[in-house]
Amino acid sequence: MNLQTVKRCSVGVVLAIAATLPGFQQLHTYVERLKLIADYEGCRLSPYKCDADKWTDGIGNTAGVVPGKSITERQAAGTFIANVLRTEKALTSCLFLKVPQKVYDAVVSLAFNVGTGNACSSMMVKLLNQNRWREACYQLPRWVYVKGVFNQGLDNRRVRELAWCLKGGVVIRITGTLLAVATLALGLTGWCWSVASDELASAQRVIGTLSAGIESRDKAITRLKTENNEGQKREATLRLMQGKASAGALTREAQIQRDTDANPILRDWSVTALPDDVIRLHTRPAFNSARDYLDWLSARDKLPGTRK
Repeated sequence: MNLQTVKRCSVGVVLAIAATLPGFQQLHTYVERLKLIADYEGCRLSPYKCDADKWTDGIGNTAGVVPGKSITERQAAGTFIANVLRTEKALTSCLFLKVPQKVYDAVVSLAFNVGTGNACSSMMVKLLNQNRWREACYQLPRWVYVKGVFNQGLDNRRVRELAWCLKGGVVIRITGTLLAVATLALGLTGWCWSVASDELASAQRVIGTLSAGIESRDKAITRLKTENNEGQKREATLRLMQGKASAGALTREAQIQRDTDANPILRDWSVTALPDDVIRLHTRPAFNSARDYLDWLSARDKLPGTRK
């Protein structure tokens, strides 16, 4: 068997299953970033050798992989959630400051790819611990080599991670600038209180929109959980019915065989050839006319076979 022949799986299906697992609610990484990680890692149900020459399955999983042994989509979802949680936990030992969400997502994506040990000892994490987020983001393009050789796939991934990371830094700078301007304006004139009120109302509308989005996501997760549970119940019921039907068929076959073996007359009858007249009734000769049919009823010789 060729162990390099891999069975692929759908990232969307695996992520949908992952959303129904208990560990999904414990993740700190945004769902959008999880999808980007999964898209670049790819999803495969049978083991394969990655660019770093490690046995891999699921979505970038290298733990407990058995060459030649395939896994299910549910197992792939479980290992993906477990690996992201493990990555996030390891980063807490070296990332001491709270960073913007998108910057955090980019660090998790890098650590998931190159390992938490390499990420924690990187210049990127050192800069993050100094609140130098923008400089930290620009460390990402350095991680594009596999065993000293440039890798185009990693370069594509780092470009996406850098863009995502910089969005987090831009949001923080814009927020800080807006707060400074608002404070100055409020100190100059009373008119700015009206402006601040409008901005507050706008922020509340944004918060309302975000809350609705979160509620919609939670409903989708609940629906997926329900559909998954119902599917498992239907599958279990079908398997039970199939097992009962198979057992019943085997029982009937065994009973017929026992009855035949126990009755000499029935046993002899079952192995005796049918009489010629009965065999002739089951023969379908070709009839060209009603006369042929009448001749066939009375004749003792067989008529010609069916014409094609």
